[in-house]
Amino acid sequence: MPDISNPDIKKNDVTKDTSNADIGVKESTPSSNSTGTSIPAVKIKEEEVTNVEIKYPIEDLIENSKALTGSSKAVAVGALFNCKEKELTKDDFKKIIKDFLGRKVE
Repeated sequence: MPDISNPDIKKNDVTKDTSNADIGVKESTPSSNSTGTSIPAVKIKEEEVTNVEIKYPIEDLIENSKALTGSSKAVAVGALFNCKEKELTKDDFKKIIKDFLGRKVE
């Protein structure tokens, strides 16, 4: 604690924290702007988002055919018998099942 009997020290200076005075640390708040200028807002260009359909392996679609289409695994295997693709979207899989079930038997 500083000596208050010294005439060079004011009464209010006794209670001040002078721990940063010796090392030259300037205290500031994060929201303060020392230059006084504002930072311009940057306008972000919005990109058009397209629906990207995810392709699934046909083995996974067959395993989940009951939940996806209401048809059994056997129907899914029959519908995909001549399918050349290894992966399909859910919508393509449902269309193939629907077309298969709608075929006329000869």
